Amino acid sequence: MPNRQEVLFLDNEIAFNEAIIEEREQGIQEIQQQIGEVNEIFKDLAVLVHEQGTMIGNLVFCPYAFLIAHIPVLNLFLMSRLDFVI
Repeated sequence: MPNRQEVLFLDNEIAFNEAIIEEREQGIQEIQQQIGEVNEIFKDLAVLVHEQGTMIGNLVFCPYAFLIAHIPVLNLFLMSRLDFVI
């Protein structure tokens, strides 16, 4: 049969271990929250990258679209210049 001193030692050890478990659980919860925040940051970053890619695509495509839309006007302008030269 354990004596009183052994029982107190075991009670203290149990309380210490429970405190460690509680501290670790809090740490795990903080890490889970931080992972959620990082996940949100990556989602926001993905949206920004997608938007930037669309804007860059539009900038690259825009001059060609402008030229294609204005070919008749450009042809008239060039023809008028050729008439002036000839």
